[in-house]
Amino acid sequence: MLLVDEDYISDNFNLTGLTEFVPKFRDALDKILDLEPDDSNDESAVEAEEVERMAERLYGLIHARFILSNKGLSMMMEKFRDGDFGTCPRVYCQEHHLLPIGTSDIPGVDTVGFFFGNLFLSRFSLYYFRLYGFKIHPSVMNVQEEWGDEVNN
Repeated sequence: MLLVDEDYISDNFNLTGLTEFVPKFRDALDKILDLEPDDSNDESAVEAEEVERMAERLYGLIHARFILSNKGLSMMMEKFRDGDFGTCPRVYCQEHHLLPIGTSDIPGVDTVGFFFGNLFLSRFSLYYFRLYGFKIHPSVMNVQEEWGDEVNN
């Protein structure tokens, strides 16, 4: 998992639509940004634990968006090159480096624990191949979109 820039987290544009996935959104965001909690709201231990869980979920959702940005993709490329995600155990793969992916963008559904979502692999592939000068045929994108729709339905 990457460390998401605080500037990225603070930008409201990057948080659009996340309130529907995270109850206590404002408290969770304040927790992520290390802002002082509102003193008028005395939290019990149970409420504090819930805010902590929601902050983890929110950070994961922000992470899923951040790794699709140019900066996030370049950071993921570096982790990929370094083999931070492991290598393939099959003999014929010759220890090729692996990438984490999820098959759903819905929190808690097939997300390999760290919110990578189903868009990351296709976006990373475009970024990776653009870096190395390979031209990708447009029909590949249609197949990836169709496959993503089938998985999510």
